[in-house]
Amino acid sequence: MYGHYFLLTVPPLSVLAGVGGTEWLVAASPRARRRLAALVTTMAFGFLVAACLFRGPTDSWIRLNPDYRRASAYVRARTQPSDRLFVWGWFPALYVDADRCPASRFVYTHLLSGARSKSGATTRGHLVPEAWPMLLADLADARPAYILDTSSGRYDYPFPPEQYPALAQLLSSAYHLETEIEGIRLFKRNEARDDDGLSY
Repeated sequence: MYGHYFLLTVPPLSVLAGVGGTEWLVAASPRARRRLAALVTTMAFGFLVAACLFRGPTDSWIRLNPDYRRASAYVRARTQPSDRLFVWGWFPALYVDADRCPASRFVYTHLLSGARSKSGATTRGHLVPEAWPMLLADLADARPAYILDTSSGRYDYPFPPEQYPALAQLLSSAYHLETEIEGIRLFKRNEARDDDGLSY
């Protein structure tokens, strides 16, 4: 389970631990107190080191693997701050690192594909059919400059957008595959032209 699900229990448990710890320390010998201090110091140092070395966005150690920041930097360099992105998958870190706002209310797309990861790939337990019209309306309004597909990389989201007719049609009609970086396919919006041939 995710640790942040239980944050409300931390304050009361901390108070109880403080009360119990105080009673134990009053009755403990100096040697036992020194042992406890050494144990707490060692644990605190170990957690500090682990926190510095663990890379949460990709569940990897020391280095991001895969290093999604390359794709974010690519998009950031080729878009304006007012441009929007749409990330297909379970990886909103791309929005944050690219410093671009989402083009849709769906920063995760498990409600569209039906499952978050491989573990739920066959259940479709998260599927909300009503989400598709909402997504298409959002994308029509925001006209994202790029659609980033994480399904082909190591992002625990094996649901290619081509499996979903509405999204596949949008990609084929209004976007083109510009490049792939660190397992992320970057679809760029096609330039529209007016009758005089001017791009906009």
